[in-house]
Amino acid sequence: MEQEIIGFILEYTGGSRGFLIKKDEMGNFVYSVALDESGHLLSNYVSISKSILGEVFRTRKPLYIADVGKDKFLEGFITRSSESFSIYCAPLLIDGNFYGFIYIDNYKAPQKPLQINEDFIRLLMIQISVSLKNALQYKDLREKSKEIQSFHKLKSKFINIVSHELNTPLSALKSYVNRLKKLKIENDDNNTVEKIEESVNKLSYVTNDIINFTKYSLLKTIEKSFFRIEDILNNVYEEAVRISLERHMIIKREIEPNLPLVPMNWEAVYLMLKNLVLNAIRFTKDFGTIIIGARHSTFQQEEINGKETLVIYVQDNGIGIPEAELKNVFQSFYEMNDIYSHSSGYVEFRSSGLGLGLATARRIAELHNGKIWINSKENEGTTVFVAIPLEQ
Repeated sequence: MEQEIIGFILEYTGGSRGFLIKKDEMGNFVYSVALDESGHLLSNYVSISKSILGEVFRTRKPLYIADVGKDKFLEGFITRSSESFSIYCAPLLIDGNFYGFIYIDNYKAPQKPLQINEDFIRLLMIQISVSLKNALQYKDLREKSKEIQSFHKLKSKFINIVSHELNTPLSALKSYVNRLKKLKIENDDNNTVEKIEESVNKLSYVTNDIINFTKYSLLKTIEKSFFRIEDILNNVYEEAVRISLERHMIIKREIEPNLPLVPMNWEAVYLMLKNLVLNAIRFTKDFGTIIIGARHSTFQQEEINGKETLVIYVQDNGIGIPEAELKNVFQSFYEMNDIYSHSSGYVEFRSSGLGLGLATARRIAELHNGKIWINSKENEGTTVFVAIPLEQ
């Protein structure tokens, strides 16, 4: 872009040389662009008046010398030995800060003054400053984006290491707890073992959440085969019935007949639906109702690129999500404030996770070229929808 700017000014003014001089990272002025009237790069910068550059820097105003040899006002300001007949130098200011110079002359072109229209040049310099400012902002954004990407990679690596380091001792703890449960021990000691088991299970749930989130976050693509969604939903349904039994919840299935085979990763979709169902159980009171369903898309919102999709949904009549929280629920490590904790006392039904379930579900939907969204009303319930293309 900088070369195009200097080339345009040379063409407009009839100059033979054009320079963009700007500050480097150390604050020193350097030649960023040097062109002749044919657009060729220059390798030397002879007869550039440092006195004129200094005056423009001091006043922050453009300086135009139509005839170096006859300019009485600037007599003695530059040397008479200058090989430039006419010179124009203007400051580049960005947000009031001195960014650099535009320097144009007609070096070794006697009797050929620059064609300077001051009003036009002033407007042009404003536009150039705006363009350079945008370029600087874009550069800053790219650098910050690289920093963020580097941070995310480091964070993922750290999470992966920590979660696997936690998983190893947890496996040993589970083994010891199971051995203790088989021994004949007093009631008080038995209660202690149950509390230990509860805490180990809680930590295990959290660790698995971290491992799954890290795993799918790092994937760019995922292997798929054709499956019936009924098979996955039935497995999730059976597990939901089992873990919600003591809370007297009603778990229902709504599966449209004759749904086609859909390209999916069985393990990933199962995990996604399990996370959605566990969230529904966690945030629905005892004796509540949860519906797990699948059907063809019926609304335009459910289509992807104008094509029909498989829509999977998990609906509950639980506490719902406040409208102000909806925009944040898919963020990783996000937990809503003042979440209801159920009286049943089971760890997996409390708000005790890390806020990774929905973030993992969204990533799995994305890996299937799908989308996920939520309809919810506080104190009435929540429905989470996932749309997956019928063809990948």
